[in-house]
Amino acid sequence: MFNNIIYFILVLLIFHINLPDNSTDDSLLLSLTMFIITYLIFAGYCRYGFQGLQKQLSKSSVVDGSLTSRYHGLVAGLSVLAIFLFALVVHLLELKCRLQMIPGFDRFSVLQGILALTVFFIYLSTIWYFAYPVYDAIYQPEITKKSFILSNFRRVCFESGHC
Repeated sequence: MFNNIIYFILVLLIFHINLPDNSTDDSLLLSLTMFIITYLIFAGYCRYGFQGLQKQLSKSSVVDGSLTSRYHGLVAGLSVLAIFLFALVVHLLELKCRLQMIPGFDRFSVLQGILALTVFFIYLSTIWYFAYPVYDAIYQPEITKKSFILSNFRRVCFESGHC
């Protein structure tokens, strides 16, 4: 429950301790390409992890505590990986410097923070997207994938108090 608050504190800390020098060496196209490649690798890893768990669920006639525990462990592990990838985007792909290039964003750190959190939410939404079939098989909540993702987003926002 409190892990989402810790995730947000870490993400905001990672973003705000980065002191850009406002002179990026890489092209925007290269940075965007690297972000897309790392995102696609992350999405593939999420898909692979949850498909493996889905296969175990389909083989088992009863959902036991170990499968539920593995589901939550996978979500937590992927969330930590998302924080690491966010740190790479901030530091290696110079997210803060790129955001400050947008007119008006250099004066308003709130706008920079919102867009930075959007990058992190892209990672979290990917986890939730691939987690839904397993969640549905375990808990049978009778909600759609869209509702599942939105409810996780609302839960993260309200637990952390940042939305």
